[in-house]
Amino acid sequence: MRWVGILLAAGLSGCQMYSEMPTGRLMARGDYKAVAECFYLKVRGEGFWDLKHFESMNMSEAVMGNEFARGGAVTFKDMGEQTDVVFQIAHSARYARVVQECESFAGA
Repeated sequence: MRWVGILLAAGLSGCQMYSEMPTGRLMARGDYKAVAECFYLKVRGEGFWDLKHFESMNMSEAVMGNEFARGGAVTFKDMGEQTDVVFQIAHSARYARVVQECESFAGA
């Protein structure tokens, strides 16, 4: 019962529930926006995913959660012909496989 209260308090306080430290990283072939869009389309069925593009920073971010509590994030940054993908989420190896599937759809 104590954990329920802690989780509820965390959810109501608008905090993030994942580490600031990356849990994984990979370089993907293709345009960062195309890789990010493909990733989002594949994982959005799990619920609570949001994708934002930050044009001025040449990056996109897929976030699991909502405005009150975040469960993880995947960042896609333009590196020329490749995309730097940084995971801050549990089970990052599972999501890395999703990114690898998206390489072929991103002009690789």
